[in-house]
Amino acid sequence: MGAQWSPPRPGYRPDASLPLPPGAPVPPLPMARRKGRALLLVGAGTCLVIAVALASVAAVQFSASRNPSSVAKRYFAAVASGDAAAALAFASAPPTADTGPFLTAAVLAQQRKVAPISGISVSDTVISGSSATVSVHYTLTFTDGPKSRTDRVQLVKRGSSWRLDRVGGVVSLGASAAGSDRLTFVGRPIPPVPVQLFPGAVPVATDSPSVLVSGDPAVSLGTTTSVIALRPTLSDAARQLASDGVETALRKCLAVTSTDPLCPMIEGGRPVPGSLHGTLTKKIAASDPTVTLASAGKGIIAINVEASVKASWKVWDFNNQQVARSESTTVTIVATSSVDSPQTVEWVPAHG
Repeated sequence: MGAQWSPPRPGYRPDASLPLPPGAPVPPLPMARRKGRALLLVGAGTCLVIAVALASVAAVQFSASRNPSSVAKRYFAAVASGDAAAALAFASAPPTADTGPFLTAAVLAQQRKVAPISGISVSDTVISGSSATVSVHYTLTFTDGPKSRTDRVQLVKRGSSWRLDRVGGVVSLGASAAGSDRLTFVGRPIPPVPVQLFPGAVPVATDSPSVLVSGDPAVSLGTTTSVIALRPTLSDAARQLASDGVETALRKCLAVTSTDPLCPMIEGGRPVPGSLHGTLTKKIAASDPTVTLASAGKGIIAINVEASVKASWKVWDFNNQQVARSESTTVTIVATSSVDSPQTVEWVPAHG
């Protein structure tokens, strides 16, 4: 008889190194292990697909970020945000201290204060070899409303990158109109020579809230020097104050108690100074007054108006006797005030 089977003694371990008999079946892998290996393979494949897709997107974005239209848009975005250093980094050749003393963050801040840039878009990109032209559209928001602008940006290729041929426009500022002495350029007198600025509003201001710069002057990246004539003008508020000041002063002159010889007089004949009395039949503001900055400068406001009055006055006759007159007529008003106090007027003789 064969040996009787008995249970293994405690601590017994079969020898794993013993080979299986020939033809012995291979035990199957546990189900959990097979599923885990399949999931790893699927996950690896998915990661590979995602990596390839991300690499493709990154390559497209990198290429797009370096094309002319993208470079032009990023340059204007830097200007719009006030980042002068980033804007200058797009230049094919950096401006020198002589050619670009006003291409600074401080001057750009003044430009943005006058009119910030918004709504930047690009179109009409034309590439010819190592040169390109891009149309950039944007909005400048001045105090009197938004103004749409279109700039033609010239670019050149340097290696694999596109750069702007110029990052500033050159303007020559002329200031010869009445009131030009009230204008300042970034806090300084108007420069007598052309200057280079970032695109946007020309940083011109005035030394009085009563004076504005008409026309909303702006600079672009043109290839030639732009000549801009600066024209100061009175604000609507200052005009209204001056008109109201004339009306107040004239009513005092028309009062029966007034004997001021400097008050306006009826033209014609020989009127007796200080004898004009009566009432206004139309408000000064409704009589189309001319209220402008005086050509003499120094902040003087010139006021001219034909005032409608129902008046009585006296004239000297040929015998040097005072003769009374009375009728509805007009009085020629010539007066001055100042940008510091538009409502305070002084009478000027009509032919003085």
